[in-house]
Order: sequence, then C-alpha cells, then structure tokens
Amino acid sequence: MGEFTTFELTEMDPTSGEVTLHIKMEGETNLPVWKHDLKLDAALALLETVDRHHFIECSRIHEFEEYMEELKDIIEMMRA
Repeated sequence: MGEFTTFELTEMDPTSGEVTLHIKMEGETNLPVWKHDLKLDAALALLETVDRHHFIECSRIHEFEEYMEELKDIIEMMRA
C-alpha cells in the first residue's frame, strides 16, 4: 500500500467565495509506474469525508443510494 503524506481538500475559494472542490495528494507509492495504490488511498480519503446525513437533510438520499450501488459495482468489477 502507498502512503500519502499530504492531503488537501479545498471546498471554497476564499478570495471569490466561489464554491469549488480541489483535491491535492502527495505521497510514496509502491507502484511507481501506475501509482494505483495512491489513487485508492485518495479515493478512500475522499469517501471518508462524505456524510450520508447531508444527503438526507437535502432530501437527496436516493442519490446517495445510487452512488453506493455504483461503488459496489465498481468494486465487484475490479475484483473480477
């Protein structure tokens, strides 16, 4: 597994107030050509920031469930 040393998640530009999403990740990889281990670390770190209750508060729980099904499908495909 890779090990990330820097993970930055910016959700708003402080100068303009524009809502954005910027992700920066740096770290050591055990797969120097492809860096798939760092990609998976980044995906896991992002998933840990998602709060299901925010979907509920916005009456968008159906979207959350769709994302969960898509993630499940991707994982099954990757394991095949």
